[in-house]
Formats: sequence, C-alpha cells, structure tokens
Amino acid sequence: AGASAAGGGGGDNDDGDEEAESGARFELFDALGVEVALVQHGGRAFGLLASLAPRHVLLYDPEPAMVRAIELEQARRCGGVCMRVYFLVLADSVEEQGYRSDLTAEKEAFEGLILAKGRMALPSEWEGRTAQQLPPQLRLEEEASAGSNAATLRGGRARASSSRGAPTAVVDLREFRSALPNMLQLHGVTLRPATLEVGDYVLAPDLVVERKALPDLVQSLASGRLYNQAEAMLRTYRRPTLLLEFDENRPFALATRAELAADLSPNSTTSKLCLLLLHFPKLRLLWSRRPLHTIAIFDALKRGAPEPDVDKAAAVGTHAEQAAGQLFNMTPQDLLRSMPGVHAHNYRRLMNAVTNMHELSQLSLGRLAELLGEQNARRLHTFLHQSA
Repeated sequence: AGASAAGGGGGDNDDGDEEAESGARFELFDALGVEVALVQHGGRAFGLLASLAPRHVLLYDPEPAMVRAIELEQARRCGGVCMRVYFLVLADSVEEQGYRSDLTAEKEAFEGLILAKGRMALPSEWEGRTAQQLPPQLRLEEEASAGSNAATLRGGRARASSSRGAPTAVVDLREFRSALPNMLQLHGVTLRPATLEVGDYVLAPDLVVERKALPDLVQSLASGRLYNQAEAMLRTYRRPTLLLEFDENRPFALATRAELAADLSPNSTTSKLCLLLLHFPKLRLLWSRRPLHTIAIFDALKRGAPEPDVDKAAAVGTHAEQAAGQLFNMTPQDLLRSMPGVHAHNYRRLMNAVTNMHELSQLSLGRLAELLGEQNARRLHTFLHQSA
C-alpha cells in the first residue's frame, strides 16, 4: 500500500465506497491547496502513479513491487519533476526485516537469471548445424560475423586455407564413442581415425589435444593418469593442449564458490588441476562450454597451421618410435636443459655423449666445445666447476 500527494485543488469522498470495491480507496483533504490521496494500490501501482502524477509518495507498507513502479514512473517522466519518496517503517522491526528479505530475494532472482542465461544450452534442433545455419547471435566462428572482410584482416590466410581443401584432423578411435567426431565431420573437417598413444586429436604436426569431459577429468586426476598423459604430450609435441569440455546441461564451472578452498587440498579437483599446471607450465589449458564451442576452438587452432600426418601421429608414443627417438629419463633431462649453455637444439648431443650427470661434470672444456660450441661450453663448464 502507498500514500501519495499530488498538486491540485480539493475534492470530496462521495464515491469512496464504490472505489473501495474496485480495489482503490481515495480520501481527499482540502488543506493549503494540496490534494492528498490515500491509495490501496492492489497491484495497480504503475497505473495509479501515471494517473495521479504525484510529487511526494509516502509508503506506509513498503514492498518491492511499489518501489519498482515508482522507479518506472520516474524514468517515464524523462528528467521531469522528481518524486520524493518516504518510508514509514519502524527501525529494526519485523516489517523492515520483511522488506529487506524481499529485496534480497529479488536480487538473488536477478542473479540467477543472469547466471542461467550465461550457461544456457542450445536447443536440440540447433545442435550439429553449421555456423551459417545458426542464428547470428549464436555463431561462434569468425566468418559468421566478419563476412568477406575476415580474409582481408587475416592477410589472405582464408584464401590459402580454402585452396588446400578441407581441414584434416587425426582422431583417436576411442573418441568415436562421443558425439564430437561426428559434429566435426558435419562442419567440414576430414577425420583420419587412428589408434593414438598420445592425445585424442592431432590438429597439426606439433599440436595435440587431450579432451576431457568432467567425469573423465576427475577420474584421471584421482588415478594420476592425466599426469602421465601430460608428460607424454610434452615429450612428443611442441604445443600440448588439455581441453576441458563441459556438459551443456550443467554449470560452466569446476566447483561452486562455496566449494573453493582457501588453500590447496589433496581431495579437491581444482587443487589437483592447479598442481598439474604448476608442474607442466608449458601445458595449454582450454575451456569449452559444449561440443559446438569445441569445434570453434579447433577451427581457431588449425587456422594457418599445416595438416597432420596420420602415420606419424599414430607412431608417436609407440615402442618403435621410442627406440627411434631414443627417449631418456625425463627428470635428469629436465635438469640438464635448465643448465646454462644447454638448450633445445644441443641437449640431445650431450645425452648421447654421457650416461649420467657425474660423467657430464668430468668432461673437459674442449670436449664440451665439440658438443655445444665454444660459448655454450664455457658457460656450462663455469657453472659446473664454480665454487658454491
């Protein structure tokens, strides 16, 4: 309920009973040329404010619906006379607490709507469509919005990629149990199935993607399998990538705010993922809301990149490839590559020349110069023999 005062002359109350039956009661008092109307709005707050055009409003039973109606009426006046609103409420009373509770419920409802819109899933009839078939506001690809200017902005890379034909991706046979390979094929990607020992998708000769759905991510982190997979990708590919694909019918978050711990916890999925990224800083982490978003990510990763070779991708991680590549123990290898003068182009020559770190420390400066070059040899020899 609300009470309003509007400028104007006096009046009478002959029709008070009739108006009370219709849901509104007016009592007009002639005092100093001010018209006072006592109104029980009964859900007609906006219409009453528009018809009465008050300058002062006194709310003796405040409620959010009436407050929002006052805000709308003030916005409708477009900078005209401002209404002065007063609340007639006892401090720290049950009425005040009820009003504050209503405001809190309203705020939470709006936040819930915003959150639901951000996580809203695509309708089933849109799943699997190409970018040109989707509504403009749902297109993920750059070409859907940029049009013909996209090729110009990318320096003609679009024309170069179109001349090469359809993009190609090497897919692990076990991935065909999910819907993503079929959707990739519907979007024009040529799939080369193979049994991959490292990764799930090879998009380029140096780019591999390990795709994890949330249940698989939790299980892989708990068993330690993801650690081994990340180590294998880092050992064999220059751009290893971990893609987390969420279910479109579930929230786009690993954990709620209440589940996030202040410190690392051995039982927390987010803590395990943080430790994995700290241990493998070169591992790229990508987030996907749904399979359609994954297709857009793959398209961006493949743009301008050479096509993968299915035979080489299938051979990575196998026993024959390990024998040909002479894989070494990763812990001493990481230690060796962190030393001065040792980099990605010469560390293998050192590993072929010595069997352990002790033998490396016994090499002369001349021998190191034969393996690394004079400048790099001097840096490594000084590091190994300087006093602590």
